[in-house]
Amino acid sequence: MGVLEKSPLYVFDIDRTLITTFDFKGDKIWLKNMKGPFVALDDFIIKGANETYAVLDIGVREILSHLESQNKKIAFLSVGAQQNVEYDLQPTIHILKHFDIYRYFNDQKHILYKTVKKDTVLKDMGECVFFDDNNKHLLEAFGLNNVTAVDRKSFTFWEELL
Repeated sequence: MGVLEKSPLYVFDIDRTLITTFDFKGDKIWLKNMKGPFVALDDFIIKGANETYAVLDIGVREILSHLESQNKKIAFLSVGAQQNVEYDLQPTIHILKHFDIYRYFNDQKHILYKTVKKDTVLKDMGECVFFDDNNKHLLEAFGLNNVTAVDRKSFTFWEELL
């Protein structure tokens, strides 16, 4: 059984797991550092007003669509929120909507400040598969009985999981 058939719930980190963001020099930054208005350059790149670029990983739409077609619950858990900014005003939420992938997230939607430990949220989510790129969050998740943690760095393209 593949990881995409393993659980009723799939939880995704966002920054550097689904979307990678760069500044004008090409250095990686966090989505929360992007400033609107946002302009889609194509289906995979969104430019921010401050010369930042969000790049959707290859195969993300296909994975989310596949999970949706299998009637799976799809959630996100990000600690990339701007502090004291309302949910709907978070750059991450705007970018998810701009890429037209926000609609796939049919379960819990967590955009939290960086001081929150993801395992404290994951432990209450029930049985799930959790995708993240950060070793700290992955190690914490590995310690939970209800979570199958998958390192985003363990594969190149999302389509490899199909």
